[in-house]
Amino acid sequence: MCNYSESGRVEAVTVSSRSSDSLQLHWRRPTHSNGLIDIYLMRYRLTNIGNCPTLDPALGRWSRLVDIDGNQLQAHIVDLVAYSRYQVKIWARTSAGRGQVAVAYGHTAAAGMCLSMCPSSVFYLSVCLFLLITVVLLKQMS
Repeated sequence: MCNYSESGRVEAVTVSSRSSDSLQLHWRRPTHSNGLIDIYLMRYRLTNIGNCPTLDPALGRWSRLVDIDGNQLQAHIVDLVAYSRYQVKIWARTSAGRGQVAVAYGHTAAAGMCLSMCPSSVFYLSVCLFLLITVVLLKQMS
């Protein structure tokens, strides 16, 4: 009689950019699967747009749970935001339940010109530049 328990952690998770709006996820089976892996479960969320931290809490919400066939060792995530960072969680599920969660991060490719600074940083930089020019002009006038 088999005595199944939860799976170990999915191993060697890599996330690579396939295009400006998609990521490719690869992994290896857990060393200790503790039974037949029925499915892999995956979720992902946007953590940064460009070089900016996500300020809108809606952008950082986790995706719906995605089921991936237990024989697969890769997944393709589509319809993402270009030049952005994503966090991905994946775990194996056996008849005994979910295994330990593996976490990985990846960036979508830039589409055309990318943002090098956050909009708020650009604003503050503009204000500092304005103040610097004002100080220089005032010194020249005095």
